[in-house]
Amino acid sequence: MLHPRVLGIDDAPFERGVRNSVPIIGVLYRGNQFLEGLVATKVRQDGWDSTKKILALIREGRFGNQIEAVLFKGIAVGGFNVVDVKTLAEKLKKPVIVVMRKRPDPEAIRKAAMNLPNPRKRLDLLQRAGEIVPVDRLFCQLHGITPKEVVKLLRVTTSRGNLPEALRVAHIIASGLARGESHGRA
Repeated sequence: MLHPRVLGIDDAPFERGVRNSVPIIGVLYRGNQFLEGLVATKVRQDGWDSTKKILALIREGRFGNQIEAVLFKGIAVGGFNVVDVKTLAEKLKKPVIVVMRKRPDPEAIRKAAMNLPNPRKRLDLLQRAGEIVPVDRLFCQLHGITPKEVVKLLRVTTSRGNLPEALRVAHIIASGLARGESHGRA
């Protein structure tokens, strides 16, 4: 696992309350040193298409067979369009890791879900994602990889701060795409 190829996925900033498509950026990184590719798609804000769109992005793209793990900066993209990470890992036959800087607040998440259509279905997808485990200074949900393996993976894919380079760069690109320049903490 000297230089694993990981795909880091993040969404672009968007205007809340306006049901538009939200750009999703995936950055293929080799280890923590080489950006090897970029993929993009769009999902419906607060919709239900994230898993299908991301699965197609990986399977149909030219980088799909190179990806050794898929990383997400949070489990939902485009607002509350929850990625079914368990299904994604099973269909791709690759590890899928949700990376978070801090432990989510379950009550705040429940309240947010109640403001959208089908809140039970959204909450069920969050539950299906599995246990949130501390990994170094981050919190993760893991599918297809053990906590011990993810510690090694995150260490060899991170060079600045706490986030793997693939996620950090995906965030910078997505933010720059939406706002004309990058903004916010990756």
